[in-house]
Amino acid sequence: MGNTESRSARSLWAQVRAKQGLQYLGAAGATALVSPVAVIAIPILGAYQYGVNQEFTGYSCVDGQWAGLLGVVKSPLAPFYFFLKSMRKMFKDRSDEGLVLTQEYVDRANHILDLDFNCHNIAIVGSPGTGKSSLVNGLLGYKNGDVNAAPTGEVQSTMAPKKYIYPNMESIMVWDFPGMGTPSHPSKGFFDRYCLGAFDVIIIVFSDRLMASDIHTARMAMKYDKPVLFVRNQSDRAIKEKIKRKDHHQDEIEAWAYGVSTLTLEVQKRVLKIMKHYKLDPNRLYLLSAPTLQDLMSESPQKDIKLIHEKIFIEHVFNLLL
Repeated sequence: MGNTESRSARSLWAQVRAKQGLQYLGAAGATALVSPVAVIAIPILGAYQYGVNQEFTGYSCVDGQWAGLLGVVKSPLAPFYFFLKSMRKMFKDRSDEGLVLTQEYVDRANHILDLDFNCHNIAIVGSPGTGKSSLVNGLLGYKNGDVNAAPTGEVQSTMAPKKYIYPNMESIMVWDFPGMGTPSHPSKGFFDRYCLGAFDVIIIVFSDRLMASDIHTARMAMKYDKPVLFVRNQSDRAIKEKIKRKDHHQDEIEAWAYGVSTLTLEVQKRVLKIMKHYKLDPNRLYLLSAPTLQDLMSESPQKDIKLIHEKIFIEHVFNLLL
């Protein structure tokens, strides 16, 4: 697996900032070169223009002198105008330029995935090993290993997109996608290859860190005006590890609260900052545990479930669909 496939969102943002810095220096250099020419040329061009067109008094000699005087006043400002215009053009955010769901795109989604547009389709995507299939089972109310559950395992278990019908709600389809960034499923072109712009909701699953492929997927979804939810999965493991490191003697509830707050602060520092850089809604980030979600959505959930964001996540998903 190459470096491009395993690049984190943080390194992607660093690369973007470095590129912008070079563009800034280039614009500044171009402005420095243009400045002497602009200062000399603008009064001459102004005198010629108004002298020929006779736009002030009708006398070319007088109009030329007036235009030359105005050019002298304007010429020192020209380089700054050139610099600001260059900056605006270079740093213009093109991610807001929308894309239309064409009939050709719809037909291709039908051909590749047999996507039923009469149903609500949820896409679960992310890098390998982030627990996407376990999250699919949580949404469906299945436990890993159930007869109708998505297969899970230590190695990548989803090799092709597969849809699962939501129990007792046949109008909702939950799609389990292969991990992005593998030789079989490279990140480049993944969004278009599987026509993700045709889905109603896209859920991006990650674990320790947000990947560059996750950011690209979210920004592409925004172009198609599709809602995106981010799930920091396997949060229960991270919380237990933080409690273990603390090694204090608090009771179970206090220890869990400490672990949740510590992980939340960590995610705010590492993930929310990156999301804001790319204008992604920070209110659509959830800390989850797939096994907890499976228990919550099962027919007989336990009474003492330690919830993080599982309940509000489910509510948000269904509010987007129904």
